[in-house]
Amino acid sequence: MNLKSGVTTIRVEETANNEVIARGVVDDGVLILEGQYYFAPKHVDMNRLVVTDRVYICPYRGISYEIDLITSKGVIENIAWIYPEPKAGYEPIAGRIAFYATGHPAIRMILENEKFSER
Repeated sequence: MNLKSGVTTIRVEETANNEVIARGVVDDGVLILEGQYYFAPKHVDMNRLVVTDRVYICPYRGISYEIDLITSKGVIENIAWIYPEPKAGYEPIAGRIAFYATGHPAIRMILENEKFSER
């Protein structure tokens, strides 16, 4: 009997030039929480991202900081966010980066499902 499993790789790209900003595997660098993908910092190219002092206060998760993307044509604001110190119960997202991929025209999120079989 074959047990089918899958590995989902998530890639975030800048739409203007297809450059990868983040790439990780679900449950190994990428955490899914409440429909959002939170990337561990080592899976994100922070050379082109800047954590700003602009904040959003979520009544559940706490204070998040907006992240901007630096491009050759200038700065694209608010493509991602980070909770450095989330409220109790949300500790797993501390320091992880989540992207506004579904609602931001400057980036796109691509999910790649690699299926394999175990015998």
